[in-house]
Amino acid sequence: MLYDIEHSSPYYHPCFMTLCYTRSMLFYGFIALLFVGLITACNPDKEKKINPEDVRFRSTYQSRLFFKNTRSLSYNVEELSQLKWEIFRYQDRSLDSTKAIINLAIVNDWKEERAYIIVEPNDFIKNKADKLELKNLEILWKDNTLGIQGRIPYPMRAPKEEQFEFAARVYNLIVEGRELYICIGETEYPFLHQKNEAEAFRITLMDFYRLVMIFK
Repeated sequence: MLYDIEHSSPYYHPCFMTLCYTRSMLFYGFIALLFVGLITACNPDKEKKINPEDVRFRSTYQSRLFFKNTRSLSYNVEELSQLKWEIFRYQDRSLDSTKAIINLAIVNDWKEERAYIIVEPNDFIKNKADKLELKNLEILWKDNTLGIQGRIPYPMRAPKEEQFEFAARVYNLIVEGRELYICIGETEYPFLHQKNEAEAFRITLMDFYRLVMIFK
């Protein structure tokens, strides 16, 4: 007589198998949450603010290698072979042309061992600024809890040093949790109000700051 293990053993009972599966899912879910928690806890730079006047463009072999191996897959890459440049744009950036969006691009000038941050306003901003013949705009920030607000200049066509400074000032406002608006003429347009838009801006800058050794 054959011994039917599947039906005779309590370890193959449907209730037992369901219990094991549930416990396994809870275990792996706990491990995943623990992993995310460790990553967050080990990332003190996330809340770190930047000195906008501490302009840095020099990258190192190690920082470029880290970016290539761990971060570049999150970006679309454009290669300018004549300049020996690689331009990285965050894949999950917003491409919405119906509202004011400023995205960022990381330029890797590997031949000169330098990297730059490029500020890229979308057509919504450029068209409205061109219509009003504006070359410089402003970012209005507000803190409704403290009842304070302020403005920072946004030069649309600026050298790389000023683009670095502008991006760093916006980055600090994101870290501080300020509410942001782009002022075009007399109109204020919401800026980085959507979480994915703010995250694309913040993450791109964090990767750039690691590339130029501001974050280590």
